[in-house]
Amino acid sequence: MAMISTPLGRSVVTSIRADGIVSRAVETVLSWLARVREREELAALDGRMLHDIGLTRADVYGEYRKPFWRI
Repeated sequence: MAMISTPLGRSVVTSIRADGIVSRAVETVLSWLARVREREELAALDGRMLHDIGLTRADVYGEYRKPFWRI
């Protein structure tokens, strides 16, 4: 990787790393939001639908109660 100095003496590599950190943070937050939405959709299923996919209401409750950052 080449390092190109800017007028302020910073390298381009540093900027690329900062962009990578920001994009990973955004991806993480978006995955958390998706996980919350998916758990809410699962909790909204009725008993027949849960039976069709082999889950009980207790399974759903356990999944729904998990913090958003836990898989």
